[in-house]
Amino acid sequence: MSEDNPLMALLQKNPVETDLDKHFKQSEAAKNSPTKTAGPVLVLDDTDDSEDAPIGLTHRQPSFSSLHGNQIVMKGGNAISNLNEVSELDEENLTKPEKKEEDDMPIGLNVRHSSYAVLSLENSIPKGESVAKKISNIVPISEIKEEDSLILPVNDQSDPQNEDEEAEEDYNPQVIMVKQLKAKNTGRWKEMGYEPPKDLIPLVRAASQSIMAVSSLTQEQPHPTLSYIAEKLPDPIPAISEEPSPSNTKKDIQRHQTRPRSGSFGMKLGEASESQHLLENIISTIPKRNENQNSQKLEKIEDEEIPEEVVEEDEAHEEESGVDSDQLIEQEEEEIVEVDEESSESIPDAVVDEITEALFGRLDKIVVEDEDSPVFQALQNGYVENEEDIPEVKKALQKYLKITKGNNWYDEAKFILSILSNIPEITSHRENEVDKIQLEIQKTFEEKEKSIDELFDLLDSSINALDDEYLEEAHKLDVLWQNPKTLAKYNKPSSDLINLRSRLHSAIINSQTRDVKILQKHVEDIERKETKVKNTEISKAYFRADQQLKEKFVQKRVAVTKKSQEQIDRMEQEYEKKVELLKAQLSYAKFGRY
Repeated sequence: MSEDNPLMALLQKNPVETDLDKHFKQSEAAKNSPTKTAGPVLVLDDTDDSEDAPIGLTHRQPSFSSLHGNQIVMKGGNAISNLNEVSELDEENLTKPEKKEEDDMPIGLNVRHSSYAVLSLENSIPKGESVAKKISNIVPISEIKEEDSLILPVNDQSDPQNEDEEAEEDYNPQVIMVKQLKAKNTGRWKEMGYEPPKDLIPLVRAASQSIMAVSSLTQEQPHPTLSYIAEKLPDPIPAISEEPSPSNTKKDIQRHQTRPRSGSFGMKLGEASESQHLLENIISTIPKRNENQNSQKLEKIEDEEIPEEVVEEDEAHEEESGVDSDQLIEQEEEEIVEVDEESSESIPDAVVDEITEALFGRLDKIVVEDEDSPVFQALQNGYVENEEDIPEVKKALQKYLKITKGNNWYDEAKFILSILSNIPEITSHRENEVDKIQLEIQKTFEEKEKSIDELFDLLDSSINALDDEYLEEAHKLDVLWQNPKTLAKYNKPSSDLINLRSRLHSAIINSQTRDVKILQKHVEDIERKETKVKNTEISKAYFRADQQLKEKFVQKRVAVTKKSQEQIDRMEQEYEKKVELLKAQLSYAKFGRY
């Protein structure tokens, strides 16, 4: 505090100690006896910031009063003397930020140095070491120059050896494609003002070579060699020729077999030509089947006699439908192939083996009927068990015969022909009778459907008539309950209300004003209660009558529906008996027995 302070001058003039000074001195001596202080520090009391506040004195203990020597007096008078000395900070461990010129520069765009430019031998400080220690195990980082790249240099001078190498590498499809594009677009590029780089071809060739080298190094499995395949295939497998012999007739033109398309995803550059070469080597190990031998076996199948009935039924079916049989065969083959591809993904291998063993040869690939069907049973057993299934089995076997002949499956076609030859034929003198019976059966079904439709129409008309009748009865009921005569029997007052009204009348005559008010209030309360009760009774009576009307017509509707259903059931039974009799006659006409 300066000497100019008037408070300080006042204290100097009056050095007499007060009780307050003695109190503070005793407390300081008891708490910090080794501390030598000249006296308490007096400061202005700034609790009141107003200008008119009086000046006062307060005692403030210095913040350093508890620090002396190697001893600290804690709160509560506990002294601590065993203190660890604070070691001086090593200036080498302190990093002083240096002001850079860029700090005072204005904001703008600038070129950022590469991330490795700030790494140097001086700035590399390992964790736990100081700058003073020498770093000997760090190799200084050098900048990467743009000249060091994987791109091969381009020589302006022509070298005979380089020309020979370029001529040998011109088979590369990437190089050929770039050359063609460059030759086609040179004029257009000049008009646009674009000049392609002079080293375009070497760049493409170098990129292709590097990718091929990487793909060959990262190949997980080596390509199969010719000797390895020859060891795995001891017996050559005869391959069936897929391309039929050329012919001008429409029936001799066969449909090419569809092969699953190999995806190009994951194909490396240059791998296609290499795999094609290996594929040719692999195929060459399998001897090709003689086409003459295959055509001879096909001719044998075609020379075998097909029953005339089969041919006539096939031609008649084509004339009725107006669709060529070859087109139907192609559609059926496509559907069968799609079904096989979808089913092969979900069926386990064990189940597939059981299915393939069930039918002869490759018939499991084209047969779509269930195992319980007569067609499947005929192909599995080689004969037809039930004579009633002969027409269905014949039609299906004719379809599969065409498919097997189209696929050049001569063994399967011969097997189907043997089954067709064992099926008994219908005698010619009964064919007309069979047709008549079949036509009569068809007419019977049509009559049955027509009769049932008539019964349903009759039922609908009866129900509509009942609905109209119900609406009329409901309207009459509403008119009845809105009539005042019907409501009059619910408007009769009770005996209590009648007595109160008579008393009120007599009080009015006798001019008893006080009794009139009391009795009039009682009459109004009773009238209100009785009106509410009567309205409830009217509502209940109306709803009861309406419910009875609805139940009445519901019973009528149920009776009409039940009667109509009984007629329909009776008619169906009659037609079923008639159809059974016609089927028995048809069986006798076909096979000579019931």
